[in-house]
Amino acid sequence: MGHVEIIDGGFYRKSYRGYGSQLDTNHRDRFYIHPETGILCASEKVPRKQKPKQEQTDIVIIDNYHQYQKLNKIWYLITFEDLPWPPTHYVKDAVKGVIHRSVAYTGRMIYAVSKQQCNKKEIRFILNQLSKISIFHFVP
Repeated sequence: MGHVEIIDGGFYRKSYRGYGSQLDTNHRDRFYIHPETGILCASEKVPRKQKPKQEQTDIVIIDNYHQYQKLNKIWYLITFEDLPWPPTHYVKDAVKGVIHRSVAYTGRMIYAVSKQQCNKKEIRFILNQLSKISIFHFVP
């Protein structure tokens, strides 16, 4: 497992490169040697923040590079682009923040480059599209 150090009251794995990461309860970090007492200890389970899942009615796809998304009860027009070439490991996504290329949208290797709040006309269009979807799904 390597060495453990205490930083601001938290326990961190100290790697050979000098970059530390906080202990977690995954298979590698279940136990550690306390750096001050030398006693074998069990890691505390760190709850992961769970983002609320977006409902299907919170996204209206326009085309391969544009969609409307409802984020925190506000509708936005999201514009996507292909990941840059030559490849970089991380990109600044307009919706998700800094992301690794492995979590690009829909496996198509695209990311959100802009997010613009919708106006009333766009919201009417979105609601109209959603009503068409609802009618289609509920027709017996």
